[in-house]
Amino acid sequence: MKPPLDRELADREVAERAAIDGRVIVAGAAALLAGLLIALVDRIGAPERLVAALGVLGALAGLSVAGLLLRTMRISRFYAAGRATPAPYVALAAMGLTSAVALRFLPPSGDPYAVGATFAGLGAGLALAGLVVGPLLRRTGAFSLADLLAARFENRALRLALATATALVGAFVALAALETAVSGLGAITGLGRAGAAFTLVFPLAMIGAPGGVSGIVWASAAAGLLALAAHATPLVTFAFQDHPIAAPLIGDSAAFGGALDQIGQWQGAAGGGGLWSGLALALGLATLAPTLAPFVAARDRGAAARAGLGALVWSGVFAFLVAATIATSTLVLIDSTVGRRPERLPGAIYAASATRLVGICGRSVARADEARAACQARGQTVMRPQDIEPRGAFLLTALAPLGGLGAAETGLVWAAHIALAMALAAAGVLSFASALGHDAFYRLRDSAALTSRRLAVTRAIYVAAALAGAAIAGGVEMSTHLMLGLALAVSTAAVAPLLALAFWPRATAHNALAALIAGVATALALGAEGGATLTNFAPNALVACAVALATGLAASFVAPARDAGERARARSFVRELIGGRDEVIVPDKGA
Repeated sequence: MKPPLDRELADREVAERAAIDGRVIVAGAAALLAGLLIALVDRIGAPERLVAALGVLGALAGLSVAGLLLRTMRISRFYAAGRATPAPYVALAAMGLTSAVALRFLPPSGDPYAVGATFAGLGAGLALAGLVVGPLLRRTGAFSLADLLAARFENRALRLALATATALVGAFVALAALETAVSGLGAITGLGRAGAAFTLVFPLAMIGAPGGVSGIVWASAAAGLLALAAHATPLVTFAFQDHPIAAPLIGDSAAFGGALDQIGQWQGAAGGGGLWSGLALALGLATLAPTLAPFVAARDRGAAARAGLGALVWSGVFAFLVAATIATSTLVLIDSTVGRRPERLPGAIYAASATRLVGICGRSVARADEARAACQARGQTVMRPQDIEPRGAFLLTALAPLGGLGAAETGLVWAAHIALAMALAAAGVLSFASALGHDAFYRLRDSAALTSRRLAVTRAIYVAAALAGAAIAGGVEMSTHLMLGLALAVSTAAVAPLLALAFWPRATAHNALAALIAGVATALALGAEGGATLTNFAPNALVACAVALATGLAASFVAPARDAGERARARSFVRELIGGRDEVIVPDKGA
């Protein structure tokens, strides 16, 4: 028989799991009911833009309410979701966040990067994060990767540098995600940038400020489920209507190949460096602070490992749905445009062109007469494949409007992608706020602060950062490639080499600091020479990572007397890190 304490803990875990599942079922039922009501509004003839906007605004309202209900005053719940989230939900959350990153690199785009190497690198990065870094992070009991590295290399200057790097990564990720959400909300509702950004401030604040990581995990899981449903529904509808689905294995493989060829022509040649770019992206995503947050919330190391495997499976399913959606949208787009006069295209294409999601004869147009004038300037009276220039975001969301599936389906797809962007933005802002409020302020300045004060500082930074990010996104159009590329580059050049050195017993804090300085200096020197494109900064970040690692390893063989005691502590820490007990790091005050 189990001891009474073990039985009590097991019963408590079962009750808590049942409560979580119950809340998920209630939330799912509410979302389904809301979707049915929106479909009913669509059927009775409401304006299409209103119907589509209702889906997006409903998703934002749901994320806001869920975040508010998860409010907490406990350190362990705010920074680690109580370490009680079941593995299936952690997997969905990790899939949602990493998918939100990967979707920003969909072709066609204005940046001629190597598409195959990019997505192979992102897939490898998710595998490393889910199967190696995430379980390691949970096993050690750290709140973040910076927290783990600062515990391994005890040095105030290094901790401050890690907090700065993490804050920069969070800021870049948040700005990229906010740009996506602002442009998406503007496209579906007709709001200007300032109006869309103002609308998004409250949901952004509610997702992360009240509950911290709890809000991020559940918002990401909900957005991931919504994204799966949003892309499966149009494809299933098309299949029942006997339309060809361009997809490998279970669809029209020949049509899928033709669609990929057309997308490749729109994308253009990428040049060299694909392999190195992919490797750099893998290291960057594996150590990207905002996307690692769900793994901290797992119950234990085993749950984190299962969640990582689940995230890979769900990401594979989502990747298949996205590929089929984009390929089918490409075929429908070609059928709707090629051979037609530019003034007689579907209205959805003009609306998308007005928001620069589609170029018509090299221009962004809002009306049929503008399209005719643009093509006449090229000497064209009918459309050719090269006269239509879609972006990946358009192909991702165009299947429902171009396929005549109704405004409700269109709103569902846009709601899913804006929800994914908002979850990623909240994760970025929380990473920024935690780096400054916890890793820098609390750890370095006021380690005896009351729980209420600690959380108040982090929440104040979170809200201020959310307001600043929305103001920037509302006033300036940013390149999501550039923002995410910078975030991944910082992780590759500054964080990845330190994580590798953490397993080298000879490495001390001074060696790690030297490695960090060398990596950042190399990245800055190389970055000053190249342009701000993925093709340039990913290989540069990989070179910086190699320089940093080599510097740290070389420095570790210099053994001054003052480092002798630290080397002994380092060997003990590494033994625990590799094969010792769980919770290597002493639990934080209040956790």
